Amino acid sequence: MLRRFHKFDTHGEKKEHRGTISFAQMQKCFWSTSWLTPKESNLLLRDYVMKYGYDEIDYLNFEEDLYSARYELANSCIMDTDLGELEDYVLTACNKLSKDGKTIELPAIYTILKQSKSICLTGFQLAVLLGFSNP
Repeated sequence: MLRRFHKFDTHGEKKEHRGTISFAQMQKCFWSTSWLTPKESNLLLRDYVMKYGYDEIDYLNFEEDLYSARYELANSCIMDTDLGELEDYVLTACNKLSKDGKTIELPAIYTILKQSKSICLTGFQLAVLLGFSNP
């Protein structure tokens, strides 16, 4: 993530980094990675706005902030998933995307699971689950 932050935080000919980026830039960094779940991204962005506002967000303590966000999510049971609700969501979405009403492509399942708000898996975790990668 630090490289993504540095991409937005390069100033002058010396390519110096100040350690701060705007909220919009932070949002782009978070939304363009598969290493953060949507809940982690939203929690971090909300915390940064409350701490720093929208203008200058300090990213130098990102590792500690991410650890705190993950701990808070795990500790508060936000990550609990109602499997019955998830099953209904997946089956409904698969039925919409199925051409013959019986089969669906794996990339479509990946997209369905990625868009689900009740499952907390990164893109990499979903890829491993569906067999797209060999960890």
